[in-house]
Amino acid sequence: MLEVINTFLIGLVQIVSCTVIVQELLEKKIKFNIKNIIILIMMTFAMFLMLKFNFGIYKPVTFLIILILGYKIIFELKTSESIITNFISMLINVLSEIIIALLIILLKVPQNIMDKYLTNSVISNILSLVFIFIIVNLFKDKLIKFKKVLLKEKITYILYFVIAIGITLLLSKNVGNWKNNIDFIINTIIIVIFLIIIFSLFIEKYKMYKKTEEFNNMYKQAESVKTLLNRYKKYNHENKNQLLVIREIANGNKKIIKYVDSILEENIGHEDKWISELSYISDPGISGFLSVKINRMIDNNINVTLTISPKVKQFKFEKLDSNLYKKICNVIGVYLDNAFESSINTRKKEVTIEILMDKLTLILIISNSFKGEIELDKIDEEGYTTKGKNHGVGLSLVKEIIDSSEKLEQNRKIIKDYFFQYLYIKK
Repeated sequence: MLEVINTFLIGLVQIVSCTVIVQELLEKKIKFNIKNIIILIMMTFAMFLMLKFNFGIYKPVTFLIILILGYKIIFELKTSESIITNFISMLINVLSEIIIALLIILLKVPQNIMDKYLTNSVISNILSLVFIFIIVNLFKDKLIKFKKVLLKEKITYILYFVIAIGITLLLSKNVGNWKNNIDFIINTIIIVIFLIIIFSLFIEKYKMYKKTEEFNNMYKQAESVKTLLNRYKKYNHENKNQLLVIREIANGNKKIIKYVDSILEENIGHEDKWISELSYISDPGISGFLSVKINRMIDNNINVTLTISPKVKQFKFEKLDSNLYKKICNVIGVYLDNAFESSINTRKKEVTIEILMDKLTLILIISNSFKGEIELDKIDEEGYTTKGKNHGVGLSLVKEIIDSSEKLEQNRKIIKDYFFQYLYIKK
């Protein structure tokens, strides 16, 4: 009877452990209604049967399937989310078991103590639950982000499920077999290697997820900038119309006319023109990016001229490969930064940006005033700096980017004291 109670309690503690992890990963508290209580009891009873009777290799697999189905119903999850959540739950359980195993080895726990208190006992399962609490509380935010990364990779969640089964099978050989130290150590090493490989793969996925998140945030901000620019354009246009009306009804009052003319002269400048021109670019990321760079130049008293052909609307930036899009942004960024650094030291302080469409090719031309000399044959060399020769840096990086893509080409010219950069983007 005591053995039956002990086995039932072990099953209960394991279900509690899994429920704790799943709740934290989902950021949901379980509702203890009749339906959920019945499911939890059934899951505990299923665990009891698998511990009581020898299910062999089918035990861990069956239990994993029961957990996936049980929590899917309890928390109303999609199948993919339930699989991924239980996969992470299993990894945490594996980690807690490894910690306990290492403690046993480091503390040199006697075999008789292991047999009496740790092998297939409630104590070892409660100890595992304690470590699970610690792991989940210390790394909750990272585990939730990790789950989000996996959920974005919906195609591969079956692979995670297969890996989960494999690790579970290895783990099942450890639990209850601590008497055979050689098998235990070998299995533990294999599990650790599995986890290291999986962890390294997911680190890469996480980095990609973070980059995508940053890009999406930048894209949203760029859209906001474009909306504000359009709103500014509208209000500016209305205000100028009102000023023109005031000027006409001034009845020859020279003081009023002079004052209104000074405001109009101040407002009807290049600012309104470049805001209008940017509307021809369909992509808010590129237009917002250009807007930021142009604003920086204007704030530093650089005379900026922007001309964009209406045909540029035909070029769909959103259809470009994300890697190519990133390369284009990098190249434009270097061109504009170099134009800024070069022109700011000249008397004219001029930068001209022109964007055209030639059949299926988008052409970006950036020219700037400069002084001194520019060696065109050396400008792409790594380490070549023109701070003393009045041009910017980063063009060696641009050359690498251009050379790595068949869709991009560049050209350069010097006409008197103006440096021209041409970027060709093939549609």
